[in-house]
Amino acid sequence: MAIMKYSYRRPVYSMWDPFPDMSNRLSKLLGQPLVDSDDFDQWTPSFNLSETPDDLNLSVELPGISKEDISIKVEDNILKLTGEKSSVQGGSEGGQVTHVRERSFGAFSRAVRLPKTVDASRISAELRNGILEVTLPKALEARGREIPIKAL
Repeated sequence: MAIMKYSYRRPVYSMWDPFPDMSNRLSKLLGQPLVDSDDFDQWTPSFNLSETPDDLNLSVELPGISKEDISIKVEDNILKLTGEKSSVQGGSEGGQVTHVRERSFGAFSRAVRLPKTVDASRISAELRNGILEVTLPKALEARGREIPIKAL
């Protein structure tokens, strides 16, 4: 029995699943993947949502995407982020043949329920080095306030 290297990308129980290994061997034998490449076109950008006393901050990884290809909307405390990551299609034209294609392309959509009410008129967004930073100022009623106590 061969010792298998543990992969963090798949659950432990899948180490004993023979089908991915058989699929890889058949793909190598036939020279083409058994799965249609269109199945890999779906992707979802990763994000972090953090909170300060005055703001919610959303940080989204969008490498290779221009600001013109991104749309941000907030409605009913749900932030919707949509866009498209375009690809230069590799083919056999011009002598270029694509042997391996791991990068994902295509349209994406994310919806995030915001934990606090935000002031939609003051939302700002900035795209720098493939990271979209969205600052969502909390509405005054969501910030809370200190209640002074009067001594009698």
